[in-house]
Amino acid sequence: MQNNAYVAKKLNAVIAVKKHSIIGRSKNMLHFNNSANCMNKALKIWKRRKCLLPLKVVEKLD
Repeated sequence: MQNNAYVAKKLNAVIAVKKHSIIGRSKNMLHFNNSANCMNKALKIWKRRKCLLPLKVVEKLD
C-alpha cells in the first residue's frame, strides 16, 4: 500500500513538471520539442501573408 502511494506521488510530480514545461514552451516556438516542424509551418504562414500584403495595399490605393 505504501509503495503504491509513493509511485502515485512520483507520477503526479512528473505529470506536473511536464505540464509546466509544455506551458512554458508554448510561449516561444523555438523551444517546442518539434521546433523544426513548428518553424516550417510558421515560415509557410509568413510567406503566405507576405504574398497577400501587396494585394491589400494595391486595393487601398485604388
